[in-house]
Amino acid sequence: MPRFQPEAMRANTRIVNALQAFGRTRSMTSAQVALGWLL
Repeated sequence: MPRFQPEAMRANTRIVNALQAFGRTRSMTSAQVALGWLL
């Protein structure tokens, strides 16, 4: 599956790290940031 290849995993890790950093500045978890984006 392409999304589990090393290149995709590195890209996904960068996105997750960015979400976590954004959430930390607002006292939110990455899950809360993701749900806020969807809603």
